[in-house]
Amino acid sequence: MLRPPRAYVYLDTVARAGSIRKAAEQLHVASTALNRKIKETEDSLGTPLFERLPRGVRLTAAGEVMVAAVRRSMADVRAAVSHIEHLRGEVRGTVRLGCAESVGTDLIRINCPLPANAPCRAISHGQRRDGKSGDQPAARHG
Repeated sequence: MLRPPRAYVYLDTVARAGSIRKAAEQLHVASTALNRKIKETEDSLGTPLFERLPRGVRLTAAGEVMVAAVRRSMADVRAAVSHIEHLRGEVRGTVRLGCAESVGTDLIRINCPLPANAPCRAISHGQRRDGKSGDQPAARHG
């Protein structure tokens, strides 16, 4: 997958977190390095993007414009990659299925592209088909 420029990811993450320290933790970078990159971006644009507050940061008007443009750009790249994958026949995506547990096993068994003799069972909320934890209920075979 094509990765967005690091500056885009940094700006978006800081804006979402509302804190350079919290964003740095999420990005697994030092907060001083993240702050330096944000300052470099602000210097290159000639205007502050964040208002530094005692308990975090808040987007300035220029920051709101920039972060909106960054998010549109990242969404456009994701859409283009998805379209290219579709053209190559590599359609991907996430399917979320909700149903009563009593019919879930039969529904998954009928519509799952595994061999008919493959064991299938419903699993609890918060697990994904690949066995990792997640937010959505799913089914796992095995």
